[in-house]
Amino acid sequence: MLRGRGTPSALQQHQQGVSLVEVVVAMALMVLLMAVAAPSVQQWVADLKVRAVAESMRSGLDRARMEALRRNTPVGFWLVEDSTSSQPGAACAQSASSQHWVVSVNPPDKACHEDPSPTDGIRLAHRSEGRAVDASVQVRALDGNGNAARRVIFTPLGQVQGMDMLRTINVSASNGKGRALRVVVTLGGGVRSCEPDAPATDPRSCI
Repeated sequence: MLRGRGTPSALQQHQQGVSLVEVVVAMALMVLLMAVAAPSVQQWVADLKVRAVAESMRSGLDRARMEALRRNTPVGFWLVEDSTSSQPGAACAQSASSQHWVVSVNPPDKACHEDPSPTDGIRLAHRSEGRAVDASVQVRALDGNGNAARRVIFTPLGQVQGMDMLRTINVSASNGKGRALRVVVTLGGGVRSCEPDAPATDPRSCI
């Protein structure tokens, strides 16, 4: 006997919707997956912030060296902080733990806001991008003896001027977790990034 057209089959009735139990189960699974994935996502974001600061440091050092070669005069990379501005400005001061920097011929204290110039004032060439300091990232710059350092001067030949200059910049998460990065400056003026926690056999190692 044929079923009338107006009477839906059992399969059609099931396809018309989902039960409350199915909705609750699906939501519970989504919450569980989010809870499991959240720590990994947070750590991934924290690692990205560390990498962004390290890349900014390396970019500034490369620019300082290139300016010294181009201008045929000593040029400095200076770590500076300015609590009054998201970009180094008129209140800037040198700091071995700052996330900001400027590239200039003369010391930039209280003059980081000057317009780039090859002849006037601090003879500013570049400064780091304007952004708020991220409290989740810490910076520690050291000289070759492990002492706090705030600047490195490149000679017209692109080499580091003197032994007391900045040689490493350590960038890590403030909570001590996740991946730490290091920017290394050699006496010959080379600049590279590495991972201090990587094993010696890893090409990313600082050894």
